[in-house]
Amino acid sequence: AGRGGWAVAWEGGDDTACGFDKVISLLAPTALTSRIRLTSRTDSAAWEYVDAVRVVGCAGEALDACDCAADGVSGGVRTGQPGCADHFDDGEQRCYVIDPSSCGSDVSSTAFRGAGWVNCATPNVTMPPLPPPP
Repeated sequence: AGRGGWAVAWEGGDDTACGFDKVISLLAPTALTSRIRLTSRTDSAAWEYVDAVRVVGCAGEALDACDCAADGVSGGVRTGQPGCADHFDDGEQRCYVIDPSSCGSDVSSTAFRGAGWVNCATPNVTMPPLPPPP
């Protein structure tokens, strides 16, 4: 869409189970946005609820499907295990990926159906010393 127009980010059927998140990854965003419009339609005689919409990312930041999910949500599944860490208590660094359906190199989780994980390594970060208290 041109300046001021709407672009469709996703459309289609949604078979996400009640209580789970629908994750729509825009892995290669082509434009910045200041507005999001969400429309839905159902053929069933039921209420449709959208509890919340969350937009994650920064200008100029493109996420890869296999990147570690900083919030622990992998494929719409809340794992409660964010980022790269020893989540399996076996000394190995792993993380749940953002979009396992598009990743291709992840391992399907047996603990969280629909989520996927990869081996990862946390960078060595040296923190500067804290200043003395006032």
